[in-house]
Amino acid sequence: MPILTASVYYSDKGCITPVYIEYSLPNNADCTPVATAPACESSKQYSNLFVQTSCVDDISTFGNKYFGSNTPQVQALGGDRGCQSAASPSFGDQFPLETCVPAGNSSSTTLSQTVFLNTLNGTLFWTSFADANCQTAQNYGYFGTVGSPSCNKEVDQQTALLNYNGLFLYTAYSGSDCKTPAKVSSQAAFSNCSDTSICVQSKGDLEYYTNVCSSVDTSESRAEALFNSKYFALHGFYDFGCVLPKPVVYMLLDTCVNSSPSSTVGSMKSGLSTDGHTITITYWSRPACQGTLVQTDVFPTDGTCTTNGRVFLMSTTGKATSNNVGVIVGGVAAGLFLILAGAFFYFKRNKAKAGKNRTLATQDTVEPTAEGGQWLSVDVVPPPREQPTVATAVTEKSGLFDVLRDATSSMRSSFSGVSPDGSVSPQNMVSSMGGSALASKPTGSSASTNNDKEYALFGDLCLPSLPYQWSVEETSQWLASNEATPAIIQYIKEQDIDGRALLLMSADDLKFGTAGARIRFAEALSSLRSINSSRLAATEAALPPPSYA
Repeated sequence: MPILTASVYYSDKGCITPVYIEYSLPNNADCTPVATAPACESSKQYSNLFVQTSCVDDISTFGNKYFGSNTPQVQALGGDRGCQSAASPSFGDQFPLETCVPAGNSSSTTLSQTVFLNTLNGTLFWTSFADANCQTAQNYGYFGTVGSPSCNKEVDQQTALLNYNGLFLYTAYSGSDCKTPAKVSSQAAFSNCSDTSICVQSKGDLEYYTNVCSSVDTSESRAEALFNSKYFALHGFYDFGCVLPKPVVYMLLDTCVNSSPSSTVGSMKSGLSTDGHTITITYWSRPACQGTLVQTDVFPTDGTCTTNGRVFLMSTTGKATSNNVGVIVGGVAAGLFLILAGAFFYFKRNKAKAGKNRTLATQDTVEPTAEGGQWLSVDVVPPPREQPTVATAVTEKSGLFDVLRDATSSMRSSFSGVSPDGSVSPQNMVSSMGGSALASKPTGSSASTNNDKEYALFGDLCLPSLPYQWSVEETSQWLASNEATPAIIQYIKEQDIDGRALLLMSADDLKFGTAGARIRFAEALSSLRSINSSRLAATEAALPPPSYA
């Protein structure tokens, strides 16, 4: 086995905090201590990082020296002998799971990458980003599953998850007495997991929590057992198309819980609209929902994909409410089936750059291999919200996770042995405050009453293409996406303001918190009127001439 050179990158100039390891075999020659640079130096390849180089003694444990033997790590190894190169690699990289790291020499437009775990079914996905902080997703690829390395002859690389510790299932409470469970979720355990039955307060987000360790995600059943009143399931995603799922978070309605999803937030609370159609999550600057209101997110309870994810209202029996069941099957599971929809391109590493560069295969489609684990590429601009039919029946005993497990299991098996057809290019839709490309009509109960309407994307919302046709609920959704406060949303619903009424209003009719928000809303409303007028004119022009026969 060749002796590789490891370039270990750090986030600090003292080379104390490692973030990324890159393996290489310069000039196809074994590494020697003389050729390494053990001193901490500023990286010429990655800005704001520092680097040391050393020789790799044992590649199976080398990363543990830097990240720790209990830290789950993604290791990708390749060479010129296809899937057998992992035993004798000539290039590769390694980094902690779900950590934003440099993207190697992928391309001039790809600056960062990460690999995340779908806790629901144990699948791993690699994602590239156009920025250095893993915010603007570009492409993603299937990386196999926990305990099953992916192997792809086309990219000459095998990827494995090392030091996997199972899942950390936690329950957060509304206060220090830990009597009222308020939030249930899961995540990969980033150290040796141990059960915590005594309520403790986390140092980071000040949550009061208990936890259990598990090899499978049982958050759904835990939430059902713990919550004694209405709650909801929040499905977050790493992309705007609701394809790459984050762990599901179950939250009790009307209950404040300490949480810090960002440095400006100290707590959060949710509420259900009087008609039951939307859930509002408010974020506060201080614990116990005190301080200033930082942010407000509004979600339809029918599972519609929004910028911030999907929400499903759950009953106290742990099942989705009746008006959500169809969407759960045709929406959430369908989001994962988008990977099999044939709208994706394949891409491969650029062998001309030491074989380690992740680049888009814009011309050649990856051929099927016996190993599966193919690379995928897709625009992550929100696709049309058309929900394909899923052949999975939801019975009274079917939980939300049961449906998703069946769907994602089918997806995973499809990757094993045969590549999906990637010949169809995904639509490139423009996301803005106004409308964008026409989208498909929604399915389910909403479609049955709106068959005469065309739909379009307004930012990340799929709404009737003619704003004057919007219902009060649809009007509220658009307002919420354009800086309307919870008070404004409540006013809109109380006064029965639909799309037609909205177009006759002005920004001065609504009480915005700042002048900037009011000005931006006025601009968005003016754009909305123009869109409505132009589309109405186009619709009328397309009508056949009257017949007087």
